[in-house]
Amino acid sequence: MLLSVFTLAFIATLAPMQYTPCMDNTFIFTGRPGAGKGTQAKILAEKINAKFISAGAELRSFATQDTPVAKKVKEEIDQGILLPHWVPIYLFHSIVFALKGDEPIVLDGFARKPLEARTITKTFEWIGRPFTVINLTIPDEVVRERIDARKQTEQRGDDESVERRLTEYEEHTAEAIKYFCENTTVLDIDGTQTIEEIAEEIWKKIQ
Repeated sequence: MLLSVFTLAFIATLAPMQYTPCMDNTFIFTGRPGAGKGTQAKILAEKINAKFISAGAELRSFATQDTPVAKKVKEEIDQGILLPHWVPIYLFHSIVFALKGDEPIVLDGFARKPLEARTITKTFEWIGRPFTVINLTIPDEVVRERIDARKQTEQRGDDESVERRLTEYEEHTAEAIKYFCENTTVLDIDGTQTIEEIAEEIWKKIQ
């Protein structure tokens, strides 16, 4: 999602913060389509001076390669299809295994299927990296309103598949979140608030 000038100004006021011992250094954002995951992930990454990693951006970059797999990925992205779990997991591992030490990271758009959630959890357990999931919650009607507004201003082609994306959320991502709830820390955040209110609630809850 493109950030407004106001939002960018808000981010600019956030001085990088140092971690306290009680805080994790890894955060995964999840939630329904249009919940504002990317915006809030960027705000948090800026505030704690973390590396921001977007699954969507990584996939789009991968899809520009001149290989049969990359072309297949691009085709399914253009159709708004939820990719097989091994594609984002491949990108996840290539990123995480290249991290140096305990540098903080904020992930957006990963773990959209239960098997992805399990693999991510087991990977972080294996490398000894605790993480927190931040789940932005909004009702379906708000999803439709936001995506319709975004479609008018950003010309987002994938927004035409909103009903399919909501169905995929219920069938796959909701189950992934359930897995996280049973295996790690999940913070539910009211995503119907203003950008500033959401950011403030997230900051308070991760302390």
